[in-house]
Amino acid sequence: MRRFLAVLLVVTASMASADDGKEVLARRLIDLTHFDEQFKELDKACHEDPGAAAKKAYMRAPAQFGGISPQSAYWPEVELAFATFFGASCGMVTPSAASDVFVHVYTEALSLADLKLIVDFYTSPAGHKLLAAQPLMSKAMAAQLDALTKPITTQASAHYAETLAILTAKYRAEPR
Repeated sequence: MRRFLAVLLVVTASMASADDGKEVLARRLIDLTHFDEQFKELDKACHEDPGAAAKKAYMRAPAQFGGISPQSAYWPEVELAFATFFGASCGMVTPSAASDVFVHVYTEALSLADLKLIVDFYTSPAGHKLLAAQPLMSKAMAAQLDALTKPITTQASAHYAETLAILTAKYRAEPR
């Protein structure tokens, strides 16, 4: 029985150290791929001036504002609503929490050997070149997606606002 417990202890310890090695490599991979910079780019909207964000949203889809415009006496309340939205929705996910998710996924999906090979690649000259090209690719992709989706989103938002206004009018005329 003692021998079994000793073997179990050794196996468990080696599994734990392998997992620790996987976590270290997963965190190294996150560092190498500049996850923090990518997160900051995505997080920019959270640090935009709420007043400017409200005006941008108004310019994209004025119908969503139900007739209130930046010239309206109610506009400061719209800006306050945007500030409240940003305050509630931004900051819920921190870079640390997001990277912990990546670490968890990497350690679950990849073996220690896989993680070593991937980290070795990213530290190689070819890996450095790929990493240097990624921000350019990301910016180009974001610009392309924005150009493709902006008209569709603007049209869909306007349609949604118009439909909601019609439904609201129907409800006020005949509540049910």
